[in-house]
Amino acid sequence: MFEKFTADKFLNKSVDPTEKKNLCKALEMQILEELDRCVRPAMMKIIQDLNVQGHRFVQEGEGDLGDVQFHEKDECGNGFLVALDVIVTVGSVSAKWRRPG
Repeated sequence: MFEKFTADKFLNKSVDPTEKKNLCKALEMQILEELDRCVRPAMMKIIQDLNVQGHRFVQEGEGDLGDVQFHEKDECGNGFLVALDVIVTVGSVSAKWRRPG
């Protein structure tokens, strides 16, 4: 599944920057597709379990990869939202970069 994302392609300084950026975007999508395949069914199960407890959550649209929303509303339109938002970021890091904190 991830065979085309070798370390050499990411770390080789002779690789064109545009090609490297495209590779990063492709890896982001590949990871997001895999996570969505695993996480979305778990989220659906959680919503089913909540609905058994008396909630009335319904899904809002089909959602994008890594993004699904459920809402329950009363007759006045007030209610609650449960959402899943998965963010995947792939990119270069400078040797001088340090995680804040």
